[in-house]
Amino acid sequence: MAYIDHRCRRCGHLWITHSMYRCSWAWCRQRCSRTEADFDQPELITTYRAWHEPNHDITAPGEPVFYVDPEGPGIVLACRCEACQALYRELVA
Repeated sequence: MAYIDHRCRRCGHLWITHSMYRCSWAWCRQRCSRTEADFDQPELITTYRAWHEPNHDITAPGEPVFYVDPEGPGIVLACRCEACQALYRELVA
């Protein structure tokens, strides 16, 4: 499912990436403080069901998002800040 997330202004990674694990890129660890001030306004992150088939269902803010990182698969909750909730309401209206 697609989800709403923020992108880090310093490295370009998504907030969900910073919340899941400590980035293995040394340049990222040096630049990123992982504070809210480092993240842009939310954006829709498209995921895919199969080869080039976008999944247009949007995960609601605060709901679980499945991910795969260098340590393996897991689940993290989507951001539920007011900006993410507002974008979600706009997109599903």
